[in-house]
Amino acid sequence: GAKIITRFTNVTSGHRIRDAQSGFRAYNRKALEELAIFEDAMGVSAEILMDAGKKGLKICEVPAKCNYGDVETSTHDPVKHGASVLMSIIRLVVEDRPLVVLGVPGILSLIIGAFFGVWMLQIYAAEHHIVTNIALASIAFIVIGFFCLSTAITLYAISRLARKTGTK
Repeated sequence: GAKIITRFTNVTSGHRIRDAQSGFRAYNRKALEELAIFEDAMGVSAEILMDAGKKGLKICEVPAKCNYGDVETSTHDPVKHGASVLMSIIRLVVEDRPLVVLGVPGILSLIIGAFFGVWMLQIYAAEHHIVTNIALASIAFIVIGFFCLSTAITLYAISRLARKTGTK
């Protein structure tokens, strides 16, 4: 799980960290002034690395060894912890790049829905009956496409407004 979380964090942050969820961290004054952290759960480690990457801050990883012995190292369920961190990463990426993450799939979904719709119309014109599965697929893809696209545009507008007003 830690390797998957680290891989997602590295891809989204542009860093090459060996373990994104552990380690002692020290920050200089510039980092403390520039980092804008909003996560309040286990995803904060990923958010720090992503924000540092976005702002061009340097990250230095120093290997450390620790022997916990028989001490329990975490009170969190590893599956819940991993899911929480991955959802934080996904949320941060969607907030940062809504047009790419939601807009592109939305447009593709609209195209697929239109394809199914045209196919359904061709079948109806030739055979005078509606194939329910094709019609439902067309409707579903078009609804999902519009939802993704409208959400992407709304999030993009909100993030632009936040950047203009300096709230993020």
